[in-house]
Amino acid sequence: MSRQENIRASIDAKALEILLAPISDHERRKRLLALERQATQALGLLCPSCDSTDTEDNGETGSRQGFRCRTCDHRWGPDNEND
Repeated sequence: MSRQENIRASIDAKALEILLAPISDHERRKRLLALERQATQALGLLCPSCDSTDTEDNGETGSRQGFRCRTCDHRWGPDNEND
């Protein structure tokens, strides 16, 4: 299973947990939105610093894959301490 598949499976499991939790609709929406943000950052689609979607990956796959924001030059992923 690839890194992205692992991330997606983890997010799916967390989403199901939130959907089945005995919480208010407001709290459920809040948690699902936070999970969506976490997922888009983990997949390199959203910069955790400036929220830009203008991102690129480092060309690596698996545990060496990292990301860079073209807007603010923030770098995140397994080899970067600035996550």
